[in-house]
Amino acid sequence: MSFGTGAQELYVRDACDAAGVEYKGKLESIHDVPDGVAVFPLGSTPSEKENLMAQMSAARVIPATVVHPSAVVSRTAVLGQGVMINALSSVSQKADIGPGAVIHAGCVIGHDNLIGAFTSLSPGCMLAGGVYIGPRASIGTGVIVVPNKQIGGGATVWAGAIVQMDVAPFSTHYVMPGKQPFRNRSGGA
Repeated sequence: MSFGTGAQELYVRDACDAAGVEYKGKLESIHDVPDGVAVFPLGSTPSEKENLMAQMSAARVIPATVVHPSAVVSRTAVLGQGVMINALSSVSQKADIGPGAVIHAGCVIGHDNLIGAFTSLSPGCMLAGGVYIGPRASIGTGVIVVPNKQIGGGATVWAGAIVQMDVAPFSTHYVMPGKQPFRNRSGGA
């Protein structure tokens, strides 16, 4: 089952279908959870998902973590509650994915990475080893992050960027073809 709204319901339904698990639909109220039923928190924004997970915690409902059966997750990786790992993604040794994070299709997460709570990695992201991404960051489609770089909490990295330097919290990082990376450090909290 799922709780809340957002496009992630399609991913949850797909993962359930691929795993042969019955998807029972969306809940209107978190207080309607039948015993023994896993519930995935849906949310269109990090704040919305965090709020839903807080409601679930108050109702003593543990947020489900969903891993598509075609994803590969190392036995030494740690996945927080309410995490979604979509189809054809790979999570390597000792990676730590924070609560409520979403790893979209085809992402590669290298060894010893730390992905903060409620962070979203869009399809096709590739993170080398030792990468840190703070909470509530948004990483665009096809982004590549070289080893041992840090992306601060709340930062946005636009699609197609190659992150070769640390990205400040609450900043925007993007690359235009043939130009140097642009970093806006004036973002606020």
